[in-house]
Amino acid sequence: MSTTRKAAAPSQAPMETPDPLDNRETQLLAIARTLFARHGYDRTSLRDIAEAAGITKAALYYYFPNKDAMFERVVLESLQSLYDHVSAAVAQAKGPTQRIRAFMEASALVMQDHGRDRWVAGSNAFWQGATSGQRLAALKIRDGFEGLLRQCI
Repeated sequence: MSTTRKAAAPSQAPMETPDPLDNRETQLLAIARTLFARHGYDRTSLRDIAEAAGITKAALYYYFPNKDAMFERVVLESLQSLYDHVSAAVAQAKGPTQRIRAFMEASALVMQDHGRDRWVAGSNAFWQGATSGQRLAALKIRDGFEGLLRQCI
């Protein structure tokens, strides 16, 4: 009798558990998004974010090298989420009237479901704190979003 084990088939492989660091990073981004939306980039400090998260400022540096990097992630992920949701809704609609309706309803649902903080944090990027690279990346997503509406017509 052989004692060697056969490799498990891919369907029998154990499921990967989510990396707890990814979950914590997501939580930190949500906290930062809320604070950036309420107070703006300039009046939100890493200390504020760390205190709201219940961690030390030093622990925050484990996830993000600086406030700019955190702000960039908040802005770009917020804009990308809006674009992705609206794009999917528009793609399923038939005819110009239905596409415009899908665009507007999906936009409103993103604001409702994900909170106004995503919108405020993203729009603040155009007026405060954004570097030219951040601004260009955000403008590219915004232009794609506006292009979706033009395609509806």
